[in-house]
Amino acid sequence: MPRMARFVASMFDLHTWSKPLIHAADLRPDFQFMATPADYRSVRVAAAPKGSPGFWLLPVYNDVAKHTFWRRFRNALDLAPGAADHRDWLAPMRCRPKAIAPNFTSASLPSPVRAHVTVWLWPFGWSTQIEIRFNQHLDLGEVEPIASALTGSGPAFTLDGKALSTSALFGTLAKAIVGDVAAAGSDPEDVVRVQRRVVMGLIAERGQPFGRFDAAPRLSGAERARIVSLLGRTVDIVEVNEVGEPGGRYRFVGLGGPEFAISHEQLGVVVMLRHPLDSGRRRSKQYCLMGNVRASLLAWAALGGVGAGVRPTPEMEPMIQAAGATRANLADAYRNRVFQEYVRIPAKPANVPV
Repeated sequence: MPRMARFVASMFDLHTWSKPLIHAADLRPDFQFMATPADYRSVRVAAAPKGSPGFWLLPVYNDVAKHTFWRRFRNALDLAPGAADHRDWLAPMRCRPKAIAPNFTSASLPSPVRAHVTVWLWPFGWSTQIEIRFNQHLDLGEVEPIASALTGSGPAFTLDGKALSTSALFGTLAKAIVGDVAAAGSDPEDVVRVQRRVVMGLIAERGQPFGRFDAAPRLSGAERARIVSLLGRTVDIVEVNEVGEPGGRYRFVGLGGPEFAISHEQLGVVVMLRHPLDSGRRRSKQYCLMGNVRASLLAWAALGGVGAGVRPTPEMEPMIQAAGATRANLADAYRNRVFQEYVRIPAKPANVPV
């Protein structure tokens, strides 16, 4: 197994509110714009950031929209070109904390590594995203304890001198965003839809491609089991031979040559890539690939959580219907292979343009 030139680890959770925050009385002053689709659209497409006590609210239509997934997502919303409506509420606000700056710590690393936090906010809920980029040249034995710390229950981060597990860090960020958004006395009834989902990307050293997962020259059974186990659940050699089989827990996606991805509906995705100078991709393109995979899984879960498991009110019905239509549009429009396999969308016939 070659060493890694880079290792990128990201995680997200997802919370929805049984009572979406679409009434001014339920919102603090800095978030009053969320109460109407028109005000929500005007803030979301603004050129300048907007601040709240704990967060910067950043425009989604500018730099984020450059990423392939968010362009497809915006198209899937099929927003009205004139007056805003309930579909506008499905486009997230991007929030960055002003003062919350956690570090990831591990005995296998020479020093702490900054964790970058983004909160994606909707009137119906929010998702916290944590990303860490490790530029140390690690081998699989050094990556494994990092992945274990991120997906386990023990301390993995430090924040203001305190050691926190991943779940505790998610909880700290949840308290911060809800405290900024929801008015005192309002109770939107938080429901956890995704406790934690991970997207990990391992990029090999130049000239040292990973072995193939599904064909010769193939990685050994033990190596394949270790890679799949990075998602947070120990997989043995017997089970790893069933990866990609119909009805199995894990799905396999070939990305060309020795590059591949392994996904699990509840745990997330691990992506194995060649070095940029070996693959013909720029490093930035590889980061975009991993970011697009994470964003597509996050948005897919968010759309599926709109109104799920609650008795919808008449004012929620249009949002629920729009979320279902957007999910169907997204499944058809976003043809990323990892996403398509993740949501089990059958491939289009060869003679149908995509």
